[in-house]
Amino acid sequence: MESSAYKRLRTPRGLQDHLGRHRLSVPLFSWCNSPFVMAAIPRQSWNLRVMPDDQQLIDRAVSASGLTRTDFVLQSARAAAQQLLVEQAWCTVEQERFSAFQRALDAPAKPNQRLRRTMAAPRPWEDWIL
Repeated sequence: MESSAYKRLRTPRGLQDHLGRHRLSVPLFSWCNSPFVMAAIPRQSWNLRVMPDDQQLIDRAVSASGLTRTDFVLQSARAAAQQLLVEQAWCTVEQERFSAFQRALDAPAKPNQRLRRTMAAPRPWEDWIL
């Protein structure tokens, strides 16, 4: 029979608490149901100044999430950083392929059975006109 402490370590939150007491970090999103977890890395220290209303908002979200304030802020900052970098990623393509893509977009649609059926269907907004 497993002890409650062992069961708790098998959950992402329990492992995070255990490692946090030892000033080590394992991101929650990297958790997998495997006994092998990524190597723990010592944390760097940040010093933040926060307005009282921002503190209250963050603390409410922390309470709802079940995370520590540190884990919540790090998880949120990580997600925001990843999203920003994805949005700013550039997609490059050869000029010949891009020109072919533009021609395909500019060309009129080739009628097929499905397009004809869609164009012949009653339009829902026409019933709303008085």
